[in-house]
Order: sequence, then C-alpha cells, then structure tokens
Amino acid sequence: MSTGWSSLLKDSASDFVAFPKRRSTWTILGIGAVAALAVHPADDYVESHIVGNEAANNFFSLGQWVGSAYVQFGSAVGLWAVGRYVVPPADGGSRTNKYSEVGFDLLRAQIAFVSTHGSEAPAMLLQAARRLAPLSPALACETYLEALSAAMFAGRPAAP
Repeated sequence: MSTGWSSLLKDSASDFVAFPKRRSTWTILGIGAVAALAVHPADDYVESHIVGNEAANNFFSLGQWVGSAYVQFGSAVGLWAVGRYVVPPADGGSRTNKYSEVGFDLLRAQIAFVSTHGSEAPAMLLQAARRLAPLSPALACETYLEALSAAMFAGRPAAP
C-alpha cells in the first residue's frame, strides 16, 4: 500500500466513484435510517433533560473538542507524517509502514465523511480502528466511536 499524496488523491477519487455501487453503502444508510426513525419519538424527552443541564455539558465537553474536525484531521495527518518521515524505513527502503497506513486510512475516512455526508465513512473508519487497535487502543476506541457517529449521521433521514 502506498501512502503518498498522489495515492491519497487517486484512492479518494476511486472511493467516490465506488460509493453508490457498494451494497454496504446502502446497508449502512438503511440501518442508520431505521435507527434514527426508531429513536425519533424520544428526541423531545432527551432534549428537555440534556439541554442546559450542567452535568451533561461537563460530560460532553471533552467530546466536543476531541471529536472536532480539527483534532480528527490533525491526528490523522500527524500519524501519517510520523509513520512516513519519523519512523525509520523498512528493510526495502519503503516509507510505508503501519503508522503511515493508519494515518492514511484516517485521512481517507475524514475526506469521505466530509465530502459524502458520511455514507462510506463508517466502513473506512472501522478499517482504520481495526488497524489502530494494536498501536493505540485509546485512539482505536475514539475511531470506533467516530465510526458509530458517522453511521448515525449517514442514516439520518432528510428533513421534510
């Protein structure tokens, strides 16, 4: 696997072409839509108990920062750069290693999430989380949560 900029652009472009052709895209959208419709009746109740609640604000404050696009994109680029330029090359001289591959996967997933409103990002984030698990369990957990968030966002039905 190559983790250079040209590969990022080429692979991202092929992802966009393949999104509507993949059965998993429609499966994830369907599951997300059903889940969103199932919990929709509880929206008012949850909102009335969470909005303005100081304990809820404190609980979710870290997630608002950690889950921001700036942190997600920065950690993906940082992990890719460390793998590409800090970790010594393999015996064959290739700068591609497990760190640069995970950073590359995270970059592609973030691009997909922003560009396609999440339809293919959950699968890409799950792939990145699986690769991250042996390297950083905490970052893998964060990536699994991001995949769950992306799946819920992708399945949200359009407003009338």
